[in-house]
This record gives sequence, C-alpha cells and structure tokens, in this order.
Amino acid sequence: LKSSWCSAMRSLIAVERHCCRSLTAAVCSGAAFVPASRRQFSAVPGRRLEIAYASRLQDFSRRFSSEAPARTDNLVVGKEANVGRVAGAIAGRIREHTSCKIDCIGPQPIYAALKAVNLASGYLQEDHDGKTLAVHPEKVWLHNRDAPSGRNTDTAMTRLHVSLLPTPSKEDEPELIFIGADTNAGLAAGLIANVFENKGVAAIAGMGSTSINKALKALAIAQTYLRKNGKFDDEVLAAALRTETFKEGAEERVRMVLTCKRIPDPTRE
Repeated sequence: LKSSWCSAMRSLIAVERHCCRSLTAAVCSGAAFVPASRRQFSAVPGRRLEIAYASRLQDFSRRFSSEAPARTDNLVVGKEANVGRVAGAIAGRIREHTSCKIDCIGPQPIYAALKAVNLASGYLQEDHDGKTLAVHPEKVWLHNRDAPSGRNTDTAMTRLHVSLLPTPSKEDEPELIFIGADTNAGLAAGLIANVFENKGVAAIAGMGSTSINKALKALAIAQTYLRKNGKFDDEVLAAALRTETFKEGAEERVRMVLTCKRIPDPTRE
C-alpha cells in the first residue's frame, strides 16, 4: 500500500510540473489554457485525490485565462520607461510597418515617449535617409479606470501616432515659438495656427516634461482652430522632433523642437 501511495504521489508531482509549465507558457503567450481531462488521470491511483487535483487545475486555468490582459499592438510608456529600449521598439515597428502608436498618461511618460521617438529617428537614418519621425497626438478616454486613490474614474490618455516624414529644412523654418511651464496653451495655439496659416509650417520649442506636454496640447488646439477655419479636411498637424543645444549664460542647455507639418489623418486609417 505504501509503495502504491508513493507511486501515486510521484505521478501527481510529474503531472503538476507538466501542467504548470503548460499554464505558464499559455498565460505568457496570451493563449487560453485547457487542462487535461479527468480521463487522462485514470491511470493514477488514488481516485479522489486525482479528481480534486484536476478540478483545482481547471479552476486555476480558468482564472488565469479570464484575467489575462487583452493584447495590443500599441507601445505603452510609463514613468519608469527606459528611453533607449522604447526607441529600439519604435525603430523596429517603423521598419516593419512604417508607423506605430504609443500610449502614455501624464507629462513625464509623454516626454519620455517623445525623447524615444527622437532617438529612434537616429536609429533609422541608415534605412530612411532624408526622413525623420513625426508624431500626431490624439486624446483617448479610458472609462471606468481605477485611479491611484482607489476611485473609479475616466482618464485622458495621449496616443502618439508615429510616422516618417521628410526631414524639415531649418532654413524654411519660421521663428521658434517658445512654450514654458506657465504658458497659456490656448494663446500659444492661436499663435501656432496663425504662423501655420501664413507660412505652412510652425516650430515650437520647450524644455522639460511640463513644457513639452503643454506644447502638445497647444498643437492639438491649433489643429482645432485650423479645422474651424476650413484649412484642414482629412489632414492633421504632426510634429517632427529634434533637440538643440544652446547656451544660457555660462550654462549649456538642451531644448526639444517640434516642427509642425500637415499629414493625412492617421486616426482614419
């Protein structure tokens, strides 16, 4: 009897290892996991124990398959994102699909995403000489999202549509519109729209996450103004990115420049 019991336990341990490996692979790949049927345990002694164990595996697999997050092709950038790795992922998507989308919430993730886009442009120079990456921001609402406070709320997410554009010429670029942390986004948008109407291009500059986040807001509002004025139909504003180093007194500083051009609306693809 003791020998039969030990044999049964060894068999169950082997089954557990096999099922756990299968379950882990299925959850990681996003596939549903279907455990072995009870008939496959029929050769194992200790019938009650085998049925209870099989039932526990079925409950476990159902819980994991129902809780597994839905797959998305969009890149997601958070506060702790590694800019270099995100840039590599962006470059890979552009090489494969010529465009990609990045989802982020808040000024810091948005700034990190834009720095990654700018870095990815450098990675792509060998394959796409004379072109640079540009972003079109889209506001997307996430409904019934759990906030850090625990409240259920609606959250505004920024989705960056990234695509290749011919590299803008600095000679044709109008005077920079500087955006600071305290800049009124609506007033800046009016100036951007006015310059764009007259020149067909506008350039915005800012430093830091707060300023750049405000620059994107101003860009989105300027697009609304231009659309109301009948300047845009199925087109939107997109910003080609670059960084500039300049001196402020004895200190060397870096700012991000967004050169705004019109492109076909990527949200209608």
